[in-house]
Amino acid sequence: MENQNLTNQSEKKPQMAEADRLIQVLIRDFSQHIEKETEPFVILLKGHLLLEYYLNQVILLSTTGVKNVERKGFYEKVFLVETTDKNIFKTKTFNSLKKLNELRNRLSHTLNFKITPSEIDPVGFCFEKEYVLKKYNNPDDEAFLLKWVLMKIAQDVFYSIYAEISKSKGLTPLSRG
Repeated sequence: MENQNLTNQSEKKPQMAEADRLIQVLIRDFSQHIEKETEPFVILLKGHLLLEYYLNQVILLSTTGVKNVERKGFYEKVFLVETTDKNIFKTKTFNSLKKLNELRNRLSHTLNFKITPSEIDPVGFCFEKEYVLKKYNNPDDEAFLLKWVLMKIAQDVFYSIYAEISKSKGLTPLSRG
């Protein structure tokens, strides 16, 4: 039994290294687009656009027969993923993607819309205590709160991309951290 556990652990090490590498590359690419931005509306629009790009990849990796995914709206894409496989994302990720889209829609369709911490809260509260603690440490920093929330969502999306790639290679994805 002990030898079997050692074998399983040694087999998982290369897979863990590959997963870490892929997810770190995705995080680095994502953060490079938003880290230098200071205006909340730019952070929100760029983050939403980037998440939609990665959502397209999740759809293409996890479904069959979906045509013209790039022409579907953000909410439609989230709904498609959710109805295809509720286990692709954590529940809080589905909820935060929907709330993020609502926030982006308010920004896009309301003249003189101002992103405040209270506007970010519905997205952030999907991450419960972790968000509340971040907010108390950065109560008036909309840019920080948006970047933090976007990265939390992105991390789960990136894990899902890794998991779908692993499945296509015939590997069992590592458990979500």
